[in-house]
Amino acid sequence: MNPARYGRALRLGTTPGPARSRPGRRFEVSDQYGGVSTPGPKKVTVPDLVAMKRDGRRITMMTAYDAAFARLVDQAGIDVILVGDSLGMVVLGYPTTVPVTMDDMVRHAAAVSRVASRPLLIGDMPFGSYQTGLSDALRNAARFLKEAGMDAIKVEGGAEVV
Repeated sequence: MNPARYGRALRLGTTPGPARSRPGRRFEVSDQYGGVSTPGPKKVTVPDLVAMKRDGRRITMMTAYDAAFARLVDQAGIDVILVGDSLGMVVLGYPTTVPVTMDDMVRHAAAVSRVASRPLLIGDMPFGSYQTGLSDALRNAARFLKEAGMDAIKVEGGAEVV
């Protein structure tokens, strides 16, 4: 603030103080520093999505493959995050999604679920993780729920696939 503006601010009683000097930069003390944290937004559930569709409200969805992007998506208020097997091409450098393993998917999905608290989280079953039979499909789906913290599973197929 230049001297002339500062003098005017003094006369008006609006001098910049710690909270006014940097608008939008008010930091709240969270529980990890001994303060009281406020509860975050409510977790999005499948019934919430059904209600949104019924009421004609838009449902937002994005793909995230890592914790950094998932945190941004969560903070933006997106309703659904998909951890897709396209991470093979986008993150891992494969020419297709075929080489992506269940271990790859669980590792990336777990990173997303550790930081995204509001969106419904969907894990994409990679190629070969469910086509080999019902027991493999159930085992791998359970890994997404248990190890990766996903809320739902995505499988591809126009007919019965397991």
